[in-house]
Amino acid sequence: IMTRSISTGLALVVLLANFGGCRKKAPPGATPSATPATTSPTTVPGSSPATRPSHPTFRPPPILHSAVAGRKALARQVFDRIVSKPTSRPGAGEAIPQVPNELQRHIVAGDRALARNDAATGAKCFYRALDIEPAHPGALRGLATALAAAGRYREVVPVYRMIHGIAPEDPVALYNLAVALSKMHQFTEASRVYRKLLSQNAEDVRSRYNLAVLYQAQGKLDDARRAWREVVARAPRLASAHTSLGEVLVDLGDQQGAMLAYAEAAKLRPESVTAWLNLAAAAEGAGSYGRAIVATKRATKLSANDAGIWARLGELYLALHRATGQDRFLANAVAAWQRSLELNPAQPQLRSYVETYGPEAGDDRPSKAN
Repeated sequence: IMTRSISTGLALVVLLANFGGCRKKAPPGATPSATPATTSPTTVPGSSPATRPSHPTFRPPPILHSAVAGRKALARQVFDRIVSKPTSRPGAGEAIPQVPNELQRHIVAGDRALARNDAATGAKCFYRALDIEPAHPGALRGLATALAAAGRYREVVPVYRMIHGIAPEDPVALYNLAVALSKMHQFTEASRVYRKLLSQNAEDVRSRYNLAVLYQAQGKLDDARRAWREVVARAPRLASAHTSLGEVLVDLGDQQGAMLAYAEAAKLRPESVTAWLNLAAAAEGAGSYGRAIVATKRATKLSANDAGIWARLGELYLALHRATGQDRFLANAVAAWQRSLELNPAQPQLRSYVETYGPEAGDDRPSKAN
């Protein structure tokens, strides 16, 4: 297991461990597009979404979820890296070994090129090797690695199909095919490949995680909920999976379930402001104001100078005062708002709340702060 980031999460897949690359020519049996794929590679910020620098003044920060947004959901993938097997790559500083023929010379040259991050040259060299032997497994793997390194996913898909045809029992080529398809946003086909991998190995958390991401990206929330629950059952310490499960449950209207999922994520990533704010928002949605306040206070300790979080804390105290009628919660709300105003005085609405509910209001203060 490796590790949105789900920024977070498992032993991470090695990014393009095998490099390899000369003339731009379609691999045997394939007709790649004339230009590289335009989809941007997905990135993962660890195992949780990136924290926003600030939150809207005196408005509940939204739960940071991306259920139906394909690009955002894919950006959370932890296992979105192509896995490669070594071909003939020599170690750094080693002399190129004596090779028996031109085919091997091209493969070694391709590996050398990729070792210095020159994917374009590596691809040309592997294409030359395939001119000599069109179905050479090492040359095909090297070419796939080079094309993936360059983000040329449209060209790499037929190469992985060829590798899978030569070695149908090799799960690496099938997995890499699914990753490349998802990079091109061909979610349906990528999902089919992941399901095939899971039929061969039900404990493949990497494929199950990515399948859950694809379900979520397509808005298939029931399938996503089931898939995320299967992931957390097999990888309970993968914080990003708990976060994603919480996102899906929020979209399904299960605030109580979302609160529990976000609580697990916060437990696994206690230094994440976002994790605590997600928990606070879900707890409020579930009617658990006390838990929402506790989570928001944890966020203020981690980001003490964020005026938006202090304003949010004040609103939660106000909601608790309205629910219980206890004045001490109203006093806490005013104190939180005052702290927010110290950090950012340009909040006229918040200032009016302090004037309305603060001790200076006296008998003019609204009953139960309604």
